[in-house]
Amino acid sequence: MDEITDQLSKLNLGIKENKTSPEIQKILMQINRQFSVEGRDKKTVVEYLLKNEIVDTFSLILKSRERFSASTFALVAEILAEIAKLDTGRQNCSEAAIIVPMLELLSNNDSNVVLQVCRALGNICYDNDVARSLVKEHNGVYRLIQLLRNLLEKENLPENMRTITSGCLLNLTDTFEEIQDQAIEAGILDVLLQYLLKFSSDEDVVTHCLLVLSCLADSHKGRAKILDRSVLSSLLNLLEKPLNDDIMDSLLELFGNLCENDSAKLSLVQMGLCEKLVDIIQKHRNSGSVVTGTFNINKSVPDLIILILTGDESMELLWENGQGVVYKETLSWLKSNDENLLIAGALATGNFARKDSHCIQMLADGVVEQLKILLEKHTGRDGDIRMQHAVLSALRNLAIPAQNKSAMVKLGVVPILIDMMYVETFPVVFKLLGTVRMLIDKQDHDDKIDIETFQMLSKH
Repeated sequence: MDEITDQLSKLNLGIKENKTSPEIQKILMQINRQFSVEGRDKKTVVEYLLKNEIVDTFSLILKSRERFSASTFALVAEILAEIAKLDTGRQNCSEAAIIVPMLELLSNNDSNVVLQVCRALGNICYDNDVARSLVKEHNGVYRLIQLLRNLLEKENLPENMRTITSGCLLNLTDTFEEIQDQAIEAGILDVLLQYLLKFSSDEDVVTHCLLVLSCLADSHKGRAKILDRSVLSSLLNLLEKPLNDDIMDSLLELFGNLCENDSAKLSLVQMGLCEKLVDIIQKHRNSGSVVTGTFNINKSVPDLIILILTGDESMELLWENGQGVVYKETLSWLKSNDENLLIAGALATGNFARKDSHCIQMLADGVVEQLKILLEKHTGRDGDIRMQHAVLSALRNLAIPAQNKSAMVKLGVVPILIDMMYVETFPVVFKLLGTVRMLIDKQDHDDKIDIETFQMLSKH
């Protein structure tokens, strides 16, 4: 570390002796190169720089706006960005003497300065409420949003400029409601929607914007604004664009976040979200591109549909008197070769079967036979627990109407339930007993399941 010690000594002496900006830059470049020395641990470099009070030295440079050039400030910010990759570095940089002058540099005419400052601020504010509070107190949110507005129309920007800037906003807003509300007041929604529209092919920018929207949806004020139909319409339009898996995953996560509220479920159903989701599943099924990396269309998209079906009004709209596109699609999942779709089909069946009239129609549609086939393949202790739980939940609901009970018994549901008596997983056992009890309840004497069968199952 002797080399770094020498460089820091020269830097402090240069500042004290009023060395020219080019001379200071030369020393800063030497310090910056220490992070890329082969075989050298970056953490060790950062800790050594912090031990030698480099943050205090940089605060002196940052407050000397008239003395140093833009290139000098860019180098300082670049080094701070590296330091702030460590938690200890973020803590040391969480001072007004660092944060405030960097916020002022966001309006600098030198695009490289702005880029490096955004990198530094983004890293410093990552999971760091102390730094975020300083940004909030000194109008940093408004400055950053204005910068994002300006970048909408600018060309010939440094590489990743919009990515770094939107990433900085993400680190500011993540789990920090005061900044989320301030961003809403500053008009961030309009800016984000413009970015989504204009840069829809830029994976990183779009992903950052969607994640910011998810963060904003965590606050009461943000959620209310995002649920405006004009905003939802813009988000729904994204589903019609060719999206890569990361963007699709982030968009589905945002919709899932919004759909924690039943009124949001209803609004999105009325605007055609589920039909768009069905189109996506069918399109990927036809192309054969269902799974890429860790993202699975046949898991993520049906999961969102199932969440929406948990709302009573949204479920009823999608039912459409037993003729709904979404209902018909979920029926087809019960015949799929894909395990995720099979489970989703059973879960969808259970949700649609929350009304007696639906259950009667579904029995006529052959749903019980399909569920029976599924359950036959998973009756033992080694059966898929998710499948067992989903199918039993659906069968229980379907057995609620009086006229369905005897029909389901005649279809041979009971022997399969008996075959499951050795399953030991408690949630599955609970559903198993609930299904049997529902089949027995209020049946005529001639149709009753024999008492020995029920007693055998009840021994669980």
